Order: sequence, then structure tokens, then C-alpha cells
Amino acid sequence: MDPVGDDGHDPEGHLVQRYLDEVARQPQLSDEDIAVLARRCRAGDHAAGRALVQANLRLVVEIAQDFQAAGAITLLDLVQEGNIGLMKAVDRYDPDGGVRFPSYAARWINQAIRDALGGHPAGVSSSTESDLQVAWDLLVARLGRQPTLDELAAEARHPAIDVADILQSPQGGDGRHE
Repeated sequence: MDPVGDDGHDPEGHLVQRYLDEVARQPQLSDEDIAVLARRCRAGDHAAGRALVQANLRLVVEIAQDFQAAGAITLLDLVQEGNIGLMKAVDRYDPDGGVRFPSYAARWINQAIRDALGGHPAGVSSSTESDLQVAWDLLVARLGRQPTLDELAAEARHPAIDVADILQSPQGGDGRHE
């Protein structure tokens, strides 16, 4: 997919802006709120884990923007990798360990992005997959559930048949979309 569509608009830029707007609307949590959610998450409360992830997406964007100058992959790809690091941090965080969650999460986010940059040839971008990942993240945040194929296609502004093909391809997605 070209960065600028036939109609002259930038679909990836549109998705980036929508994602950034959505992230900016997420409430910031106090250290006490984070500790409560982290304890609930450790006890198996998946909703608490999702809330902790959503409340810290802004941190991922800030860190991803710092890596954007490397230019090897798009901001959306960096955010996607950073989100993976954030999810690992949420799963592993011990609120009684004496480290604030943002500091702990930043290490995981940075590492995930560094790993992605190290394993990604310069100049190679997967903008369509990035479009789908951003659309996926927006819909999960908005709907509170996994989106359907049609919802994902509509949000990403790609034909459903193309989305299905991408999600089924060996290099397409990580199984979270299916």
C-alpha cells in the first residue's frame, strides 16, 4: 500500500493521529491505582491487566517517538513492538518490588523496540500490518473486546478480503487478530 492513497490522503497518518488521540484520552493512574490493578492482574484478573496496559499506552508512544529517528521502521511498528513490551511488563510487575511501574515498564518497552530494530532490515516497513495493529488496538480499547474481521477492516480502511489474507499469511500478525 502506498503511503498516500489514490485520493491524496494519508491513511497511515490518519490512523496514527486517531491512535494518538485515543491514547491521550486514557486516564493517568496514581501509583496506588497502579498497585491495586497490578495485584489484581497477578491474581488472574485480565480486565485489570487490560486497564493497566491502556492507562500506560502514552508511555509507549513517548518511547517509540524517541526511536523514530532510527528510520528503519514506522512509528506504528515501533508502537506495536512497544505495546508488546508493555504487556510483558504488566504480566511481570511486582507492585511490592520497590520500583514504580512506569520505570519498570519503560525497560520492557525499550527492550522490545530495540529487539525489533535489531531484527528489522533498514528500509523495510509493514505499514498495512501497522494499520491493522493500530485499528485493532483502537477497537479493543473502544469496544472492550476483540473486533470482528469486518470491524477491523472498516477501522483500518482496507477491504475485508485483504485483511483476512494478511491475517492468514505466515508473516501476518501474531495470532491476536484471529
